[in-house]
Amino acid sequence: MKDTKHHNKAKHIKIRYLYIRNDIVQRNKLQIEHIPSTEQLADILTKQLPIDGYCKHCISIGLDVSIAL
Repeated sequence: MKDTKHHNKAKHIKIRYLYIRNDIVQRNKLQIEHIPSTEQLADILTKQLPIDGYCKHCISIGLDVSIAL
């Protein structure tokens, strides 16, 4: 079986987009900031959360928590 993890084309794309992103950041058109995993709103769609985290994310995206429970 052939290892498909590393391809020259994929490597080229990765380097290209990293360069483009860094160029945009340097021109202050994009700001990158760290968002802690506890604040990731997509978690409500991708992970099983404890009830308090679930309610917090529901409120953050504008859902009525009383309907969601």
